[in-house]
Amino acid sequence: MEIVDPESVELSDNSFVFILTSFFVGLTCNDILSRLYKDGKPIIYHIKESDKDLFTARSRGWLEFYKEHIDDLICVGEWLNDEESVENFIEHIRCYCEYKCWELPHITTRYKYFYGNEGEKLYRHLDDEVWLNCGSSTGDNIFSYFRQGLNAKHIFAIEGDRLDCQRLKDNIALLPEKYRTVVDIHNIIISSDTNIDVILKGEKISLINADIEGAELGLLQTMESVIVKDRPVIAICVYHKKEDIIEIPKYINGIVTNYEFKFRKYQPGIDCVSLGHELVLYAIPKERMI
Repeated sequence: MEIVDPESVELSDNSFVFILTSFFVGLTCNDILSRLYKDGKPIIYHIKESDKDLFTARSRGWLEFYKEHIDDLICVGEWLNDEESVENFIEHIRCYCEYKCWELPHITTRYKYFYGNEGEKLYRHLDDEVWLNCGSSTGDNIFSYFRQGLNAKHIFAIEGDRLDCQRLKDNIALLPEKYRTVVDIHNIIISSDTNIDVILKGEKISLINADIEGAELGLLQTMESVIVKDRPVIAICVYHKKEDIIEIPKYINGIVTNYEFKFRKYQPGIDCVSLGHELVLYAIPKERMI
């Protein structure tokens, strides 16, 4: 993404400018509009809820990909044994193939990775959970975890962005000592070159989550020996790439046995017009099933 000075942009008579104003209010919004008005009075059109279908959820390559992988989709669908997972799976495919918005209910964001709708228990939580939290950002999921009364022996918080990682450290420092001391922060991106044993310090991992912008499958491949040995619950985002909804469950199913698969859809951020974000695959070992 290129960041430019708005004052340096010259608009022609037939220019269209799309501005996401979700994060701008009051005087900031007025400042944005005043910059647009400097070359004459533009026509301002505000996108309404009913207009959202004008926007495509993803590139048109998704439809062709799914047509070419019908057998794979059927295979993944057969691994799902609860109605909500099947509905979310079908809606995901429909949403991206028809270039439409998500039309089913969303689950409240605070439950992401831990519960389904209205606190539905998806797997058995442990009092001595050892959690590999990949894509920790500024700590929102960690705060949600503790706010819901869940306990952990150790949380390995992994964040690759330097600035976000500093904010993560600042935020974790605000927690009471009993929570703060279990969080171990690492400013790294886990890859095939990562010595994961150095990070985990011999701990047995019981929960892995990841929302890392399309690098989820690579993370699982790097963590394969840990997953096979420790059999953790895996809660991983599958919406970044068209292949993920097929390749990620197939990969997990290929390296472990007696795992149950569920799809749950969480409320996306206010900046997501397509509402196609936040689809999470849960892979749950038999011994952690409810």
